[in-house]
Amino acid sequence: MSQASLNPGPGTLVRDALAAVLLTMDSASSTATGDWTNVEFPWLCAVWADMGTIAGSDDTVDIQILGADDASGTNPVVYGEFSQYAHTDDDVSKRLVVQAFKPYMQAVATIAGSSPDVTGTVTVRTLLDRLDEDSTA
Repeated sequence: MSQASLNPGPGTLVRDALAAVLLTMDSASSTATGDWTNVEFPWLCAVWADMGTIAGSDDTVDIQILGADDASGTNPVVYGEFSQYAHTDDDVSKRLVVQAFKPYMQAVATIAGSSPDVTGTVTVRTLLDRLDEDSTA
């Protein structure tokens, strides 16, 4: 009888099943602001923006990552911003390495265009999550 294992086998990409979701956009058409999410402790992490559909012919999406001292957004700081998503960037994922030094994080997406309709998710994960030979830091 073979023994079952939860460990990934050789060549399997590591996935962080407990990744914190900073922002979910489902047909967003203007600025989308995620809730302040407790990431518990300072750490070097990877924030992933996984864009779904960017429907408009001239839509753009700018995503900024913020940190704060508490869930009300006290003493906010900007950790960084993703390069702009254009209307041609459907199903594109981008990674931003962040040195988080505050216990709460938030993502804010500014969406522009003549008829914006955007779907996507922003999550914070360990640095090793989703790495392969094509990833860049």
